[in-house]
Amino acid sequence: MTGIARQDAWLYEDDDFLIEHSVYYRIAGLVFVSPKSDARRVAELPRQSLQRLGAVLGAVEHAVSELMSAENVYVARYGESGGPLHFHVFPRTAGITAAWREAAGRSGSVDAPALVSWANATYTGSACFGDIPNAIDVLRERFANDVEQAA
Repeated sequence: MTGIARQDAWLYEDDDFLIEHSVYYRIAGLVFVSPKSDARRVAELPRQSLQRLGAVLGAVEHAVSELMSAENVYVARYGESGGPLHFHVFPRTAGITAAWREAAGRSGSVDAPALVSWANATYTGSACFGDIPNAIDVLRERFANDVEQAA
């Protein structure tokens, strides 16, 4: 699969948030939710964005979980790079869990930080997990309804 241009990864946008599918980490259903303000921390968000944040993240998590048949969905803010505030919505599917277990020689409970780090390091460049163009199409349509209703 060839790369996806950032403009093609756009899923939803309103006055407060931009939602995009990841183009660097090539995992179907991996979505970024970015407030449109210049805030670098949650506490710095404008009041309206802060009041909507939970509903927006919840709607995104729900849509990603259903589309990807995820066993779990991780919603995280890392912020170590010092860049703009954004949230990662990562679908942990049975397939990605099995690939991680095989690569890491792991069994038993899932180590979420280790799995996400492995997946992000593994699925970049030409490596890809899942049908990203389909995920983008379905999520774009879904967010047009779900995020607006949640807000």
